[in-house]
Amino acid sequence: MYFSPLAAHKPWIQPELPSISTIPPRSTLFPFADIESALERNPEKSPWFMNLKGHWDFLLKEKPEDVSPEDIKMVPLKSRKIKVPANWTMEDTGDYPWYTNVQMPFTVKPPHVPEKNPTGIYHTSFNLPGGWKNRRTVIHFDGVESAFFLYINGEEVGFSKDSRTPAAFDISTYLKEGENSLCAVVIRWSDGSFMEDQDHWWMAGIYRDVYLYSTDEERIADLFVKCEPLPEGKGSMEISVQTDSINEAHEVFGLSGTLYDSAGNIKWDCPELGTTRFRDIRHTDSDKIGGREIRFTAVIEDIRMWSSEHPELYTFVTALHKPDGSIVEAVSCRSGFRKVEIKNRELLINGKAVMIKGVNRHEHEPETGKTVSREGMIKDIELLKQFNFNAVRTSHYPNTPEWYELCDEYGIYLVDEANIETHDYYDQICRDPRFSSAFLNRVQRMVHRDKNHPSIIMWSLGNESGYGANHDACAGWIRRFDDSRVLHYEGAVRPEWGQGTPVHKTGWGAFATDIYCPMYETVEEMVHFATETEDHRPYIACEYSHAMGNSNGSLKDYWHAFETTHGLQGGFIWDWVDQGLTKKTEDGREYWAYGGDYNEAVHDSDFCINGLIWPDRTPHPAMWECKYLKQPVSFTLSSGEGRLTTVQVRNKQDFTNMDWLKGEWELLKNGEIQSSGILRLPSLDPEEMMEISLPVSIPAAINGFEYFLNIKVRVRESKSWCEKDHLLAEEQLRLSGNYSFALNTAGPENTDKTAAAVTAFLEGNNLLLKDKEGKNLLKTGLELNLWRAATDNDGIREWSGQEDKPLGKWLKAGLHKLRVSNTELMTQNHRILEIKKKYSTADGMPEITMNQKIIPSGKGIVIETEVMIPHEYPSLPRIGLILPLEDNFEQLNWYGRGPHENYIDRDASAFYGIYRQSVTEQFVPYILPQECGNHSSTRWVELSDGNRTLKIEADRSFEFSALHHSAEDLYASRHVTDLLEKKETWLTLDMAQRGLGTGSCGPQTRTEYEISPGVYRFDFFISLF
Repeated sequence: MYFSPLAAHKPWIQPELPSISTIPPRSTLFPFADIESALERNPEKSPWFMNLKGHWDFLLKEKPEDVSPEDIKMVPLKSRKIKVPANWTMEDTGDYPWYTNVQMPFTVKPPHVPEKNPTGIYHTSFNLPGGWKNRRTVIHFDGVESAFFLYINGEEVGFSKDSRTPAAFDISTYLKEGENSLCAVVIRWSDGSFMEDQDHWWMAGIYRDVYLYSTDEERIADLFVKCEPLPEGKGSMEISVQTDSINEAHEVFGLSGTLYDSAGNIKWDCPELGTTRFRDIRHTDSDKIGGREIRFTAVIEDIRMWSSEHPELYTFVTALHKPDGSIVEAVSCRSGFRKVEIKNRELLINGKAVMIKGVNRHEHEPETGKTVSREGMIKDIELLKQFNFNAVRTSHYPNTPEWYELCDEYGIYLVDEANIETHDYYDQICRDPRFSSAFLNRVQRMVHRDKNHPSIIMWSLGNESGYGANHDACAGWIRRFDDSRVLHYEGAVRPEWGQGTPVHKTGWGAFATDIYCPMYETVEEMVHFATETEDHRPYIACEYSHAMGNSNGSLKDYWHAFETTHGLQGGFIWDWVDQGLTKKTEDGREYWAYGGDYNEAVHDSDFCINGLIWPDRTPHPAMWECKYLKQPVSFTLSSGEGRLTTVQVRNKQDFTNMDWLKGEWELLKNGEIQSSGILRLPSLDPEEMMEISLPVSIPAAINGFEYFLNIKVRVRESKSWCEKDHLLAEEQLRLSGNYSFALNTAGPENTDKTAAAVTAFLEGNNLLLKDKEGKNLLKTGLELNLWRAATDNDGIREWSGQEDKPLGKWLKAGLHKLRVSNTELMTQNHRILEIKKKYSTADGMPEITMNQKIIPSGKGIVIETEVMIPHEYPSLPRIGLILPLEDNFEQLNWYGRGPHENYIDRDASAFYGIYRQSVTEQFVPYILPQECGNHSSTRWVELSDGNRTLKIEADRSFEFSALHHSAEDLYASRHVTDLLEKKETWLTLDMAQRGLGTGSCGPQTRTEYEISPGVYRFDFFISLF
């Protein structure tokens, strides 16, 4: 027996039924009693709004069939209190989050769901305010995952699916005087789940706001305001007002409309009521109300356009009036004048080809899951703006309504994405007629809700759902309904996976997408599309530079292509935030959980940990690479050696003069600041360039010295998203010279024996180092190092099918178990050691040979190394030496790239300088521990234990890292809490380390950043003082 007659039909497994008894979708509107309140736009101050958030009674059942009719009528005895809004999976209910990427969490086929299907019974109650009597009352759910039934006073009202858009019900006829009871029965899995297979945590519950609002019998049902700029500083405002009435017979009502600027001043007004003779208005319908749409167009003088750089907003207020002129209700929405179009293979915003500096963003907070706070959303936007992003794709579903308000206000371009991803059934559901209404319903609910937001420049039909007739139906509806934005859908340009058409076929999928928006293509594939095909669409990557763990290699190569190739217009990095959830170890230490940490039967491990920021919004090191490559000002050196330094400045902004910025400069000699000053930036309009001179002469090249000019650009005054003096852009220009260090390998005859601070000796297979007092510098011997704690791009450790990834090849070759098979002391003359070592790896692999000569030199030793890697080995993780230092070598200084972690393919933002940090600071706490803390292009590095300072130099640049964890410890750990605190330091000195690439989902490390087998020679000078 089911809990209601409707439930007996199991609508949660009927895709033909997206909802039952919901009112038509509409934009986010609230009724107000007067125009002034509507202009303020705070629903909490409306007499006709009631927020139902709080603590509700809650009981979780194993499946819908366990819910009884009595559970609907009264609060079940075993109920507990639960927050609303919240995911019940985050509220210690015994049902937990579940992470999968592509695979569904269960094996039954659509539209069926598992028999065990957690079902939550929510109860609360409310009393209607006195002024609501004899009015229409609507209950509005902003988001419920994944399907739910609604009951008022024990009576069944309706049913809805679609976890990411609102469901609203007219409950007027179900209400009574006094206390009213509300019950929602929420089902975790439904046929809608097959359309929400979106590479994030599966949650459940009433996780967004729930509220009531009241309207009169005659009301404004919906409002659509389209504003576009016209020539000569004017703007077109097209307004569509949908009205409705409960009664069949009614009086003649009228509408008024007023447009306000951001300061609250009236920009345009229609005060006359009950007439069609309005100045500056072209009516396409009568002003008489009766369940119809009223459209009119106005030309607005002297407008300010909306853009990411200048998010100029206007507020439109419309009021419904009775014949006597009194206000029935007023509603409002914000809008902005901006135009989106495609011309000459470019996406134009207000006539400019705007580079899309975007990122994909899941809604996620580590403590609350999919329930996100206003404070968290503002923090995200502040970080986006501070790090020079201008666009977000709402992957892969419509976000909470407040997000759009904030993006309108702060200035973020949005690709609003429908709540459609059928990844596990990629090329099936898109063609299944049973799901046709669900596709269209989800798109309509998104568009109707969000249509008034100027921040939205594209509508997306979803993600990774193939391409079929269901998509074309959605595209056709959007094109007919809203011509002010362009369409975006990656599946329409991905012909593989059962689509049956070759890649890059000109015009393929053009009905469903105006943007050519593939994912994870190589730089070469992008450039080929733009230069070798005749497709008319701009290329904007919907996903690229997969940011899983220590990642985002070759971002500089992508951005070089974007900025130098017509038709390439940026894209959206995957993705914004690591989707780690806060969890605790048995001894109370917090860590961020990922797939498998909730004992899920099937999961995709840490594939949800692929953000540019940690869950607490701390930026990853890669964020500085993003910031540098997207910065709005560029500088190039114009003058030559011996002349006054001349720099070409370019304003890379789209709509803004540079007057809001200020500059400063520093002259560096071998990393030390020699002089500095104020840089007077020119007043450049967008895309203008100008040469400026600095009061610095470019020094003549002197052997051993290199000179750099550092330029920093700061914000003059505080903004809504940053403080005054925020560093917005910076550049480092090489002026002259090259750093060099001469190794003295002449031998002991040129060595001051009394001053020798480091000595080397062979003990068994171990090459050990001691200071002049005979104290050890190393815990164990200095050794060849070819291994790194694999990054996620090297291979996903907990996944099968990784044999062809670099990690799989390294494991097969045995690089992780490199061991000395033979050590031979060749000579030991005049304190010069010559050592030959053989290393074995996996069975069947040839041995690796390392020859070393250790030569006393001055106050230290020179270590000459030659390594021979047979060609049977794959591309290597690194090639260098590892020095396991004694305890307490904590203070770290170096001259090279910094201050943040950097690699050969992620170093554009890491400038040359002398940096002083600690070894502890070098550890980068990626949620899955892995290779981290590297510094490339190093000239020298020093480590000190407070009494002894060890210095390493070389005759060419090298790479290093210094950590309190070994590569073996990092590789063996699933979480940072698995790592034990240690005092020793593992110092790696690399001739080269492999780049990072983006191979966890996308192109592997580019060839020029790989290390092939072969013969390598490198020398280091190690001294102590």
